Amino acid sequence: MIEKMKKLYLLIYHQSKDEFLERLQKIGVVHLDTGDNIQSDAIQDIKNRLSKLDKCKKIVLSNKTKNSKVVQKSRDGGDIEQYLSEIENIENRLGAEKSRLDNIRKEIELLTKWGDFDPDTIRAIEERSGYKLKLFYARDKDYDDIVSGISNDVFVEKIIEEKSKVFFAVFYKNPASLESVRASEEKIPLKSLKRLKKEAARIEESIGVLEKSKSSYAELMDEFDKYRVDLEDSLQYNVVDSSLSPEVEGKALFIRGWVPKRVLKFVEEFLEKEDVAYIVDDPAEGDEIPIKLRNNAFNRLFEPITKMHSMPNYGEMDPTPFFAPFFAAFFGLCLGDAGYGLVLFITVIVAILFGKNKKIRPILYLGFFLSLSTIIAGAVLDSFFGFKITEMTLLPKALKKTAIFTDMNTQMSFAIMLGVIQILFGYFLQTISKIKFGGIKAGLQPLGVFLLITGTVILGVGYGLKGDFSIGPMPVKKIITSIPHGFNVGATLIIAGVALILLFNNIDKKIFVRPFLGLWEMYGIVTGIPGDVLSYIRLFALGLAGGLLGGAFNMIAFMVRDSAPIGINYIGMIAILLAGHIINISLSALSAFVHPLRLILLEFYKAYGFVGGGKAYDPFRKGAA
Repeated sequence: MIEKMKKLYLLIYHQSKDEFLERLQKIGVVHLDTGDNIQSDAIQDIKNRLSKLDKCKKIVLSNKTKNSKVVQKSRDGGDIEQYLSEIENIENRLGAEKSRLDNIRKEIELLTKWGDFDPDTIRAIEERSGYKLKLFYARDKDYDDIVSGISNDVFVEKIIEEKSKVFFAVFYKNPASLESVRASEEKIPLKSLKRLKKEAARIEESIGVLEKSKSSYAELMDEFDKYRVDLEDSLQYNVVDSSLSPEVEGKALFIRGWVPKRVLKFVEEFLEKEDVAYIVDDPAEGDEIPIKLRNNAFNRLFEPITKMHSMPNYGEMDPTPFFAPFFAAFFGLCLGDAGYGLVLFITVIVAILFGKNKKIRPILYLGFFLSLSTIIAGAVLDSFFGFKITEMTLLPKALKKTAIFTDMNTQMSFAIMLGVIQILFGYFLQTISKIKFGGIKAGLQPLGVFLLITGTVILGVGYGLKGDFSIGPMPVKKIITSIPHGFNVGATLIIAGVALILLFNNIDKKIFVRPFLGLWEMYGIVTGIPGDVLSYIRLFALGLAGGLLGGAFNMIAFMVRDSAPIGINYIGMIAILLAGHIINISLSALSAFVHPLRLILLEFYKAYGFVGGGKAYDPFRKGAA
């Protein structure tokens, strides 16, 4: 649900501003309206320090080692900036050393072709003999022609042939003689190969020391995180401070805020003791009211999915508790294997019991429910690690009875039935929401769609299909035809639904205009809703694909067991089973999250009439991050 909010106007005496803001931040329940692009030197400085902190954390964690403890813990927050500067300095030195090493390695690669010679010796020979040395290379097929065309006063020595190239040295006295050498010149290294290798080894050692020194700052990660919280608190404080509007010739400062209704009494008691004037009011039309979701422990696990798309606005209901059970069920159906669900369940339980990262605990609890849903769905869909539960001789008959959707037609029909139920539920909720926030007239059009779909299902399934129609153990057609005067009920619902759609769409328009606009609405409904319903076939298709792939891995594994030489047949079988099912569960789990998410955010939200665009409640508080 969305918490009710109260609007709060604050007028703060300028001399007590700092003390009041500090105490207000401490109670941490008032959302203050600040500008979107508030800037000041202090704000920019904090943002720069946050950016520097994040950059340095990334640098340190990029090569964290377990056996480096050069830097000790328990640092004073004032020293953190010094450590960040040290990390940046180390990173800059590392960059310079790595660049030098790359250049030296290129020189080593170049010189290796020519062999290990000392450039100083070459220069001495040049001085004594009068001959100069240059290095060249050419294509091997051109080498002979190049040599034959060289002047008589030039001497050529082939050094090496490599990758269709010939590398050779040229000794000359007259530079003009080099014009006859039709080849590409190579630069003569300034240092010997031996010296370059020693220099490279020294730089590598220096890089190792710097890397170890950089990694040692990982011991300060907790301190860095605390420092980040302090910076973000300071940033929030400065943004609020810069958002205060001076009134009464600067003697008072004004700002507007929002308070959840359930804590209003507490806030009023706090404000009565402060040197401020305040007014509490109800939200007005057009106000940008912050949204605070308040759900039970189960539904709260699904709030990140709601926020992933958009927060609801204040004039609609929170969709989280309404799609949460559907999402859990859809995840299980898409993964669709009790064995995979069991693996996820054990993994999540182990992570909950032994994991130390509290931030991911909500995700683990969500995984707990999703894994239970997968176990149940797999049992119902007759799948356990790609095997059919009904064909497993080791299982007792009581467990085999859980497989109630054993053939593909039944599974597909069940998926479509779930789609119809969720879309109907969405239009029902849209009706309730529009009546709640806009009056009875606003809710009649979605009610019409609800009646139209319901009537169509009654006539189509109950009286349009020939023979019996059941989905697993559910005699769907028999249930519908058992409704007294079922045909007349279905026809009446369709007529009533069409009438409501034609007369109560666009209720801000004149009533005689609405039927014409309603025809376009009807076109969208008739062409859109069947496609929305058919989208739910993916619940069946993904489960089927995962089951078939798991079954294929099982078949290949048992073929290896039966055909491979004794001694490696069982090893091969186990290897294929493990690798195959690990790949399958990874791909299937990803699909099982993405596709139900799509069904919720597109098909269900469309039926629900979700508008969204709400701004999240973000109170002025300490430790907000």
